[in-house]
Amino acid sequence: MHSYSLKNLGRLPVLAVLCASTVIADEFQNGIDAYNDDEYAAALAAWMPLAEDGDLNAMYNIGLIYDEGLGVETDKVRALRWYLGPAEEGDVAAQFNMATIYDFGKGVPEDNVEAIGWYMRAAKQGAADAQNNLGAMYDAGDGTPENDAEAVKWYLLAAEQGNSIAQNNVGAMYFAGEGIEENHVEAYKWFFISGELGNDDGKGNSEFAGESMVSGEILKAKMLGREWLAEFENGATVD
Repeated sequence: MHSYSLKNLGRLPVLAVLCASTVIADEFQNGIDAYNDDEYAAALAAWMPLAEDGDLNAMYNIGLIYDEGLGVETDKVRALRWYLGPAEEGDVAAQFNMATIYDFGKGVPEDNVEAIGWYMRAAKQGAADAQNNLGAMYDAGDGTPENDAEAVKWYLLAAEQGNSIAQNNVGAMYFAGEGIEENHVEAYKWFFISGELGNDDGKGNSEFAGESMVSGEILKAKMLGREWLAEFENGATVD
């Protein structure tokens, strides 16, 4: 049984919040329109003067263009430069994207200390992907001493928001008794939930876990999983 600490590489969307000034708002919207038409050079041209004047939304969007290589050569160094302003001002998307760049070291030297710092900022704002990835850093001891209890804490926060990767990771921690008391019923429950939400690792791990459980334990775990899913789908807070 493995803890599949898979890190979500998805980027959070382009910020489309307009500025107070009508002229600036029009220029910003021109960039949005160009971006949506895949005219990235025009979007960059529209946003660059705003970004150079300190507009945080334009700065984030330019960072995203360089991060993803949209109409330009991928340039993670420039992406980090443009993300930094919004990230320091608390923008969760910029914080998350900076963390993943440092985490995976693509285009810049891998820096787990920087990665965990930016994941932490985003995770504390409730970003489930960041919470899962932060848990993975503690799980593996990347950029911080290995701490299974802290990993479980962050995995659970993400899992309770419906993050299926984190749910699978919670199951793995319960199954192995890492950072939390070993409990195969709870492990199966979280694997089952993860699988029901479309995670193939969760499906495979629930089958694996079931091989060492009696039928009554499996039935109980599935019942608990279905109850969790029903509450989650109804928008209830799930403990």
